[in-house]
Amino acid sequence: MPDDESTSQPAEPQLLIDHGLPVFIDGHWQIMSEDEHHELYPELARRTGDVTSTIEIIPPTVTPKPSSTKPATKTSSQSSTTPASTAVNSPLPSPFDGALAANFSGSCPAFIEAFLADPTFKACYPFSLLLQGSKSFFNAQKSFVGITRVLDATCAADVNTCTPYFEKLASDLVSDNGCADDYKKGNSLVVQAYMAMRAYKTLYSASCLTDAATSAYCFAYAVTDTTFASNVYLYYMPLNISYPPTQKPACNSCTKQTMGIYQAATADRYSAIATTYTNASVLCNGHCGAGYVNETLPEPLSYKNDAGALLSQGPATLCLLTTLFAMATSWWL
Repeated sequence: MPDDESTSQPAEPQLLIDHGLPVFIDGHWQIMSEDEHHELYPELARRTGDVTSTIEIIPPTVTPKPSSTKPATKTSSQSSTTPASTAVNSPLPSPFDGALAANFSGSCPAFIEAFLADPTFKACYPFSLLLQGSKSFFNAQKSFVGITRVLDATCAADVNTCTPYFEKLASDLVSDNGCADDYKKGNSLVVQAYMAMRAYKTLYSASCLTDAATSAYCFAYAVTDTTFASNVYLYYMPLNISYPPTQKPACNSCTKQTMGIYQAATADRYSAIATTYTNASVLCNGHCGAGYVNETLPEPLSYKNDAGALLSQGPATLCLLTTLFAMATSWWL
């Protein structure tokens, strides 16, 4: 188990994230079930035309590369809410499979379909794009075995190849040949995809961290063990979502290592983590003790120009989405 915490076995896994959909109605946001969403907007799933496109995604099946360094399979004392055979045989989660339909314009639908079908995209299997854009990923979190299988697949990618791939893909996404108009309009799917592409390397490093004592993924503990439930919020920080001030991070090696990765990543001052890190570091030190994590940002990277600044921050709509997410998840947990 992570250091500075109880050595008792983890509690029974529980699903920590609700599947409700935030919907803007009569000037305010409401969280409703998918069935309620269908009843309210029955035409969304079947609407066609120049403005609206429905993208059907078939989740890929990926066999992780065998590795002696990967986390050990969960023990019998760490029982799962999903049978191991089901978790192993089911397809891996896929990005954007939770959207019934999305309003796109121009070349955006074709661009999204193209990169989702790209063999390089599939080989990289980005954790960052699963966090907010995959309903099946949320379902995988019900099972320690299931989420470990997903992390095995995403961590098997060649980060040195995938990082420049997603940097270019993010730039292409917000270009005129991609989804520039939808990005400027604050289309939530496009904005989230852009932020996730820019955060690929940071979240790859964070999601692939393992506990030294058990060799299990830190993220797997966070989503299946209530002892570490507050650490789930750490993984949304690179997506421009602040760590809630009401939560208390676990004072363990997983928290310290994750925050260490984030602190180094803040050298890119145009990254989202450079915005969300400082307050989270203060919270960590306030709860775990002074100096538990480094509150000081490293020297900023040098840039040839400041063109990336506007893109990295996203449209104003993103601020609203960030606030809503923090409020909604505080209700769900």
